[in-house]
Amino acid sequence: MRKWKRFAKWLLFLLVVAIVAAAGWIGFLAKTRHPRLDGTVSHPSLTAPVRVVRDDWGVPHLFGENERDVHFALGYVMAQDRLFQMELLRRLSQGELAEVAGPLAAPTDALIRTFRLRRLAEEYYADDKSFPPELRQLTEAFIAGINYCMETEPLPMEFALLGIHPRPFTPVDSMTVAAILPITFAEGLRGDAIASALREKLPQTDISPLFAGYSLQTPVTIMESAEEAKDYAERHAAALPAPGVESVSDSTAMLAACMSRLQPFSKLFGSQLGSNSWVVGPARSKSGKPMLANDPHIGFTNPGVWYEAHLKYGDYELYSHYIPLLPVPLLGHNRTFGWALTMFENDDLDVYREKFQSGNPSRVMYRGAWVDVKTETETIHVRFGKDQTCTIRSTPHGPIITDLLRKLDGYQGADIALSWVWQHVPYDDMLGFYQMARAKDTGSFAQGAALITSPGLNISYVDAAGNFAWWAAGKLPIRPKHVNPKRVLDGASGDDEILGYLPFEQNPHLVNPEKGYIVTANNMSTIKPLGPIDQLQGYWQPSDRAGRITQLLETKSQWTLDEMRAVQFDDTSGAAAEILKPLLDILTRDASAFSTLEKQGLEVLARWDCGHGTGSTGAAVYQVFCDALLRRALLDEMGEKHLIHGST
Repeated sequence: MRKWKRFAKWLLFLLVVAIVAAAGWIGFLAKTRHPRLDGTVSHPSLTAPVRVVRDDWGVPHLFGENERDVHFALGYVMAQDRLFQMELLRRLSQGELAEVAGPLAAPTDALIRTFRLRRLAEEYYADDKSFPPELRQLTEAFIAGINYCMETEPLPMEFALLGIHPRPFTPVDSMTVAAILPITFAEGLRGDAIASALREKLPQTDISPLFAGYSLQTPVTIMESAEEAKDYAERHAAALPAPGVESVSDSTAMLAACMSRLQPFSKLFGSQLGSNSWVVGPARSKSGKPMLANDPHIGFTNPGVWYEAHLKYGDYELYSHYIPLLPVPLLGHNRTFGWALTMFENDDLDVYREKFQSGNPSRVMYRGAWVDVKTETETIHVRFGKDQTCTIRSTPHGPIITDLLRKLDGYQGADIALSWVWQHVPYDDMLGFYQMARAKDTGSFAQGAALITSPGLNISYVDAAGNFAWWAAGKLPIRPKHVNPKRVLDGASGDDEILGYLPFEQNPHLVNPEKGYIVTANNMSTIKPLGPIDQLQGYWQPSDRAGRITQLLETKSQWTLDEMRAVQFDDTSGAAAEILKPLLDILTRDASAFSTLEKQGLEVLARWDCGHGTGSTGAAVYQVFCDALLRRALLDEMGEKHLIHGST
């Protein structure tokens, strides 16, 4: 017994020593792995000096003589600040997480490789039209700056803790990270999967109220006034169908499995859904100059999703926001113009049921004829485990997602291909943002916006000349009249194929509208037809945010910057009052049976002004009440998994 006690004491002593040593090592790494923020950096590719000044927030301001040198410096300072984040984004987008995280990450890697992001990025970067010389030189300089930072600066402590060393970055790495963005905003997979699963689970239940979309209300659109939208909706009642999926059971399991696998990607840039932006024209501004506001609802993460930087060289100057590892800004402003983004939420994803030749998995029926399938084999290197291989079959529609789901989740249904717009058109988004950042006027800016493919974006714009505008940017598919893109389509006959894409000039847009302002909040852009498209399909968010912003902007004929700032920070729910009115009527009738605490809660709700300030008791009670009501009403039918996925 004494021997065991002595052994236990020594074991405890060694454990304490190990913990102290590990803590000391981590502390040493934390102190010695900081980037050098002062001093001089020399590189043979630099042709002129570049000065980097960091402000009190750590934001770098880069001043140089030419584009190439300044973007070399941008890559260098971005690597100083975000190298490990960039490494993770690269590994995620290329399906290489298992090389670091081990076997648990292998299924995620296999799913990403099924989308062929790296292969598509190589094709895109090789295209001289998508990457003309000026953009190619800028990208190469940016990547060279990243790699030189890795060579000369201490690597962040995360690399030492994980025992890995990053390989040099390439321009294709940047393109692969850009290509994963459409997947992270794939709203259709999440919504369609939940609707499909519920239809199969509850075939006798009308679930349309859960997916009502705009079918139960007149939408607040971007292009029409409330009166115009109401009049059109009344005259064309069938134009606003509920967005629920009418899917066959074969696709339900596929969608549900795919949703669960894609859930981490939808949270890559934060779980918040929706963004707001609005512009006010000169006539409604007390300064006589247009104003722009934007709050992208990307979640707070550490490190942050956005990377801020200010670049100045020659006649170019822009204060802008980047996604780490991308050399072009997604948001920006200078003294001449500025632009903002929200998600357009258009439907750019189709799902096709494929028909393969009996006994020959490499031949598929397409437009009524047998054609060859592209087959690729990928090797996934797994840390602490055996390497794994995955075989990817791609039809003319896109990759067969169900091959992987059969292996991972035991899927037994039909062969289903995922078809995203960005898989079938030149991915010119990098060039588009490059041109927008260098625009000289409204026309040249629109030319850049026209190059955006997927995901679709609402782009709001103002300039010093007094112009204010908005464009719905993205390739909008023209589908046959009979096709419902929220159903599984027939991949064999050719009857359900996309007919083409709407010319950008016909995309929804406004330039200097008479009403003097433009509001976007992921809501429906227009209720009216667009060329051959009778009703634009999408996953439009509820109208309450757009309605609230519009309501506030209508309270004044002219605005100051401080007043606009107050609108930006407005926290009043546009939907709460409408939701509470019938609920309070019901609760008040039954209040006699309530406990003292419940009566106090009811009184708080009755007095609540629908604001969400940090000291608002009403906001806290309302949110808890709504969550409890949702669970009580839907948990028994939906189950915990679908309820959580449907409400996040």
